[in-house]
Amino acid sequence: WHPQCFQCSQCGELLVDLIYFYQDGRIYCGRHHAETRRPRCQACDEIIFAARCTEAEGRHWHLRHFCCFECEGPLGGRRYLLRHGRPYCPPCYQARHA
Repeated sequence: WHPQCFQCSQCGELLVDLIYFYQDGRIYCGRHHAETRRPRCQACDEIIFAARCTEAEGRHWHLRHFCCFECEGPLGGRRYLLRHGRPYCPPCYQARHA
């Protein structure tokens, strides 16, 4: 490899002198290789190792991290409303934005 070509196929980070992973003909940095195996929580930015997680708005969340932006009540499996990409439970949305 040319040093300038040895980069993560996902983010383009140069991997010379770094730990890298080779999978399915592609090279990855540690962060993006982990994401090929497991989803990453949108709230805490950590890999989700639990068997269950919440999927909402095309993203993944630890069960306890998908919560109302205002009161922090859990929203997994419950009705919620979005405003500027932030989830709210119906009472908080009504009180704050209606």
